[in-house]
Amino acid sequence: QMCIRDRYQRRVHGGPVYKVRCNPFWQDIFMSCSADWTCKIWNYKEEKALTTLRSLDLTDEVMDAEWSPMNSCVFASVGKDGRLELWDLQRNILDPIVSEKSEGAAAKTMVRFCQKYPVVITGDSSGVVQVYRTYGFSDDNLDEKDQINKLQRTLYPNGYKSIEKANQDLENDA
Repeated sequence: QMCIRDRYQRRVHGGPVYKVRCNPFWQDIFMSCSADWTCKIWNYKEEKALTTLRSLDLTDEVMDAEWSPMNSCVFASVGKDGRLELWDLQRNILDPIVSEKSEGAAAKTMVRFCQKYPVVITGDSSGVVQVYRTYGFSDDNLDEKDQINKLQRTLYPNGYKSIEKANQDLENDA
């Protein structure tokens, strides 16, 4: 028998949510991006965002976001103001590592990482596709378990305890 059930539902952004993307290494983690100028990182087992990310000078919608297939802590986002931002949560959880925007640029509407090469591709509202070569963002030496551990240490600096484990501990204490 198949079924689907809401785990929780709540208003989590101050405007429309444009994209929701699961982390390719740790499936418990996902991000959302929104018209409220933010990206939020979530653990689907928790009701509150782990962190909210927004560039200080961004005053427009975040149209798309995508996790890197080569580094569990890296993602890209694009804005309606034409910017591309690369975030590395391990290096800096407050600001993007790279922010690229041309004067008078059309709204960027999509972003994707190449699966095999250090390349980011964007598309914009005027029909232009741009290809960017990235440097210093891949972490090919790490296997999937190490990628998950790196992301856990980044998002949970005081240690990660799964919700199931925490509930078991509470039951055992009772």
